[in-house]
Amino acid sequence: MKVIYTFILTLIFSSSLFSSYNEYKTDLYFVNGVWNDKGDAENNLIELTKNLPLELKKSFNSFDFSHNWSMGVMTDLLETFYQLKQNGQISDIGFYYALYVALGTVSVTDSLYLLSGKLFGDIIALEDTIEANILEMLNKYNSKSYNKGHRVLLVAHSQGNIYANAVYERLSWKKNYTKVVAIGSPANNVAGNGEHITLTSDGVIKYVVGSMNGNVAGSGHTFVDAYLANEASKNAILLAVENGKNSLKTTSSQWDILNNNKNVIDCNERLVDITHKHFAYGDKHGVYPFNENGKRYDLGSTIVMASDGGTSKLNSWTDKDEKTECYKLSGTDEIIEKKAIDEECPSGGVLFQLASWEILRKYGSTNNTPFCRAYHSQQVCAIVVNRSCYCCGSTFISFPYQEAKPQIYSFSIQKSEELKEVVNIDSNETCTKESNIL
Repeated sequence: MKVIYTFILTLIFSSSLFSSYNEYKTDLYFVNGVWNDKGDAENNLIELTKNLPLELKKSFNSFDFSHNWSMGVMTDLLETFYQLKQNGQISDIGFYYALYVALGTVSVTDSLYLLSGKLFGDIIALEDTIEANILEMLNKYNSKSYNKGHRVLLVAHSQGNIYANAVYERLSWKKNYTKVVAIGSPANNVAGNGEHITLTSDGVIKYVVGSMNGNVAGSGHTFVDAYLANEASKNAILLAVENGKNSLKTTSSQWDILNNNKNVIDCNERLVDITHKHFAYGDKHGVYPFNENGKRYDLGSTIVMASDGGTSKLNSWTDKDEKTECYKLSGTDEIIEKKAIDEECPSGGVLFQLASWEILRKYGSTNNTPFCRAYHSQQVCAIVVNRSCYCCGSTFISFPYQEAKPQIYSFSIQKSEELKEVVNIDSNETCTKESNIL
């Protein structure tokens, strides 16, 4: 059975490696306690996921364990007490007293080790070991979660809580997107004010100076045989996991929209730039703002700011209003709208395009600020709308360019053959009013 669950977890996690950026995804990591090799840590994770309600399990993007290295019985104990000393829970004297108390629970060989000079050399090496283990955890969370915009939920047991707290303190802005659930913790707090579950008769934690009080009736310390086997503590763990997941779900986007200009008539101009709030990842351009209060995720090469659940960006769909609608997000039905062109013309007129932005830039003024004024019968006709040159009128029709030769100011008549996009104006109709709608 363990092989089957291992395969399922591997399949879920492997697929996430190739997933694109998505702020709506949350990854769960289990951080094990002392005397757990990787197999033990994986088994604890499997047992936890087996007990999660189906809908809660499906709400997570991936499950993985973050291994707190096991260095042997006495080294693990020594490491735990040393971390408690580092955190200020026990004094230097308390540290050595704790080791003295431990003599009554270990073999004669281990007791001799504690009394030998090798102990002090190992204490010096502990700092390097602890630091390396913390960095390994951080690198894992960064590469597999944070760098993809995912939120992170750490479920830690026993000494794993000391590591979870240490990692959390190094997260900087990523703390806002991280929650910790502490189970049988020897620490005196839960990072980020997360929830803790400790059995009232936990035979290990009740002897740890400064540890948090038990809050669920029961005895034992191991994760599976004590905390998951106890119905009350198991339910408390599952509720804490759900609460942590829901809290992460409510966090706002890490990205700000820079230029969400809704007062445009060209759909291409509805695309926006976004910038990260906390870190210089580099601005993203050409983003589709389906929901300015939504979060960022990628649909292939298409980047959207939207509600959760979008599957693809649509350029056309049944009942699309071509005058006011640009793009639709399937899965959420959110629509990016534009301004109707004829809303800008006085007296119910219609805007006709005279020249594109590219042409204006090519033949415009030397400071790259294009002029867009077309004249016919000495009447000002053209206006700039959304980086294109338009003329406002009511019954304008196209006719041969050579007859009317409406001149766009600062354009050279000799270049007229290149102005292929010019739409000409009927000689009997002129625009008598300049409309500025920028």
